[in-house]
Amino acid sequence: MIPTIEPMGIRPQFKRVKAYLKSYTRGFDDEEYQRKLSRLQRYATEGEGFAFAPGVVPGQPLLYGFSPAFLDLVGVYWVTRWFAVQGALVGAPDWYPQWQRSAAYGYWAYRMDLERRTQSTSLKNILCSAANCLVLGWQDWAIDLAHRVYLGLDEPRVFFEYSDLRHPRTHIFVLRLFADWQGWPQREWKKWAFDEPIYNALLAQWRTPDADALNPLLVAACDRHTHESRFGGSTVYDIDNDGFWYDPFEVLTVIKLRQLHGLANPVVDHLLMTTPLGKLPEPAPLYNDALLEGVLARVRLTLPEF
Repeated sequence: MIPTIEPMGIRPQFKRVKAYLKSYTRGFDDEEYQRKLSRLQRYATEGEGFAFAPGVVPGQPLLYGFSPAFLDLVGVYWVTRWFAVQGALVGAPDWYPQWQRSAAYGYWAYRMDLERRTQSTSLKNILCSAANCLVLGWQDWAIDLAHRVYLGLDEPRVFFEYSDLRHPRTHIFVLRLFADWQGWPQREWKKWAFDEPIYNALLAQWRTPDADALNPLLVAACDRHTHESRFGGSTVYDIDNDGFWYDPFEVLTVIKLRQLHGLANPVVDHLLMTTPLGKLPEPAPLYNDALLEGVLARVRLTLPEF
């Protein structure tokens, strides 16, 4: 039996598309974006060691290498994601190629991030990236990122958000879903991972052949997404990055996994599912371009297994 979950409804203050597009900004300007692209191109062609910024000590500038390349690559990811989201929500015809480019840059940027063993990173961003890759049909990339997170939870320094202070339940639900799908060994989760009845029910029922019976749970998950999509100040919300407010990645993960298992999917009647970002797209080929390939080739000179 699929449990009955009382719907919360869309959060009244959740920004509708027009207001959202005005408030969702890129984070840095065109000149900075072009500098990032230029540094990455120089890294791809010249390698490490060129000066790219003044250092703390006069006469000792900062030298470009793996960590600055990660920061620039993840910066390009966020800007291309902004282009894609803006395009999708205004009906631009080129939004989907931009979305693919963004997802690919995000995947490789977070792979680089996970190699920086001396610094902790964002579990939320990586699992969102994994979900976006899965929805695009990039299963190997999606499983790879999710599995790295799954194993990394045992290393205290890796993910600063996996804590009793932040408890990102939406993202841990996505990880639990990947683990269930792939049959990864059971692990001990933090207690708050089981606090949300919607996610517990979806995890138990995502393989049900009764698509209509699953529909209320998916609507409830969409509602919860809108309630968690905000900046909380002293309160921590799951979707506290506005780049994901109109990206129902956790719901699309369920829908994609059902599709992969040959199961019918319900038509989810919800605001989040009415935009191009809420639709399950046709599988896309893995994205690559000359800049990205050049950066990866440079990384592999020192990390052949990357």
